[in-house]
Amino acid sequence: MLTDYALAILASVLGALLMRHAVAADGRAEGAWAAAFVTTAAGAVTGGTWHGFADFMEARVRRGLWKATQILLGLTGLAMVAGAALAVARGSLLAVLLAAAAAKFAVYARAVATRDDFAVVVIDYGASMAAVALMQVVALALWGAPSATWILAGIGVAIAGSVVQGRRMSPHPRFNHNDVFHLVQMVAIWLFYRGGLLLDDR
Repeated sequence: MLTDYALAILASVLGALLMRHAVAADGRAEGAWAAAFVTTAAGAVTGGTWHGFADFMEARVRRGLWKATQILLGLTGLAMVAGAALAVARGSLLAVLLAAAAAKFAVYARAVATRDDFAVVVIDYGASMAAVALMQVVALALWGAPSATWILAGIGVAIAGSVVQGRRMSPHPRFNHNDVFHLVQMVAIWLFYRGGLLLDDR
C-alpha cells in the first residue's frame, strides 16, 4: 500500500510539471503523455487502497475499487500510445493510430468487465509499451527524436519491473514483489517524464 501511494505522489508531481510544460508549449503530444501520469497516479491510489483495506470492505466496494484500478491503468496505456502517435504522425495516419488505440482500449475495457486477474492489465500495458516503443524507434531512426532514448529506457525498466513481479521476487515477506515492482516503476516513470518533456507534435 505504501509503495503504491509513493508511486502516486511521484506520478502526480511529475504529471503536474509535465502538464504545465505542455500548456506553455501548446503541445498535444506532451499533454497526452502528461495525462498518462494522472491516470497512473489515480490507479496507484485505488490499487494501494485495495491492497491495504480490501479485507475491511464490502465485496461490492472491493470489486468496484479493483475495477476502477484496472480501467485507470488501461487509460494510462491509451494516453501513452496517443502521446507517442501525436509525436510521430499527422493527418490520416494519425487518425488511424488514434482510432486503433481507442479500439484497443475498448476491447480491454470489455475484458476487464468480466475478468479480475491482473494478467489482463499486464497484457494490455505490454501491448501499449510495444506500440510506443515502435513509434519511438521510428522517430529516432527518421529524425533523431531526442525523446526516444529516455522513453525506450523507461520501457526497458518497466519490463524489468514486470519480470520482478511475475517471478514474485521478494527480498523480505514485509517487502514483497509488488513493493519492488512499484519502486522499479518509479524509476520508469522518471524516465518517461524526461522523455515526455522532449515530445514534439508532428
